[in-house]
Amino acid sequence: MLVLMDHRIIIGLLRSYDQFGTIFLDQCVERHVVGTSYCDVKVGYFVVRGESIAILGEMPDSCETPDMTRVTYNEYLELKKEQGQAEQPSFETDWC
Repeated sequence: MLVLMDHRIIIGLLRSYDQFGTIFLDQCVERHVVGTSYCDVKVGYFVVRGESIAILGEMPDSCETPDMTRVTYNEYLELKKEQGQAEQPSFETDWC
């Protein structure tokens, strides 16, 4: 799991890294969280420069969170609107 400097959360499999801290992740999802609900958006491969990483950690095989509820991307957008934090998707992909 990665937390980037822009506060995005990326979950994926670490495939490679280099001496500069650049990492290559496979089978990635970007986790969007609002309150106790979350939505995972598939992003595939992800390459991150070391200077963009805030936190890098290991997660168990199952990345399900028992105290949080998984919702669809549309439900996530509705929850964001209720809290006054509207967000638009940054790219086209298969949503949750």
